[in-house]
Amino acid sequence: MFCEKCGNEIKEGEKFCGKCGNTIGQGENKNTVINDVKSDNNQSSPLIKIILYIIAIIVVIMFFKCAGDIADTGSSMASIRSVGGETIAEAYYQDYGSFIKGLATVVRGIGITCGIVIGYIGKKF
Repeated sequence: MFCEKCGNEIKEGEKFCGKCGNTIGQGENKNTVINDVKSDNNQSSPLIKIILYIIAIIVVIMFFKCAGDIADTGSSMASIRSVGGETIAEAYYQDYGSFIKGLATVVRGIGITCGIVIGYIGKKF
């Protein structure tokens, strides 16, 4: 047996399609009413989608701006040189500066992930 709406295979005795939620074997009128209610619930304002897409873009831009600032700070720390020559503090700041520059990459990745998630929510909304 197959769903009339989406063609998904349905086991004997099931009342709903597991893929699309269509009511099975209850007459044409009941299917139409349920499907009409579902389609009304799935309609959303395009303005909300646009707002969510704009928020996603802003979030990504903010994360990239912050990551740029973090990378600049890391570069400044990594370039610290002491007047008297090699010191432990100089080595510490250089290593820590390199770590902070790497952290900027993580921040960019988080920004991209957040933007994708917000964009996906906008698509599904």
